[in-house]
Amino acid sequence: MEIREKYRILRFKKKIRFKELAKYMGCSVSQVSNFENAHSGLSYDKLVKYMQFIDEHNKEMDGEVV
Repeated sequence: MEIREKYRILRFKKKIRFKELAKYMGCSVSQVSNFENAHSGLSYDKLVKYMQFIDEHNKEMDGEVV
């Protein structure tokens, strides 16, 4: 399983919307969608932000202090 698939599943489980993720990353909703659907890639900086947002949201939902 690719990293993008793992994070997509986490995003679904935590009910993170494209809109809030794109705002945090500083990109468009379509760019996030295209990345998750393997139509395009992300720059390194945007990929790091994508992963950070989902990881931090995951910790908050699990009751951990971020």
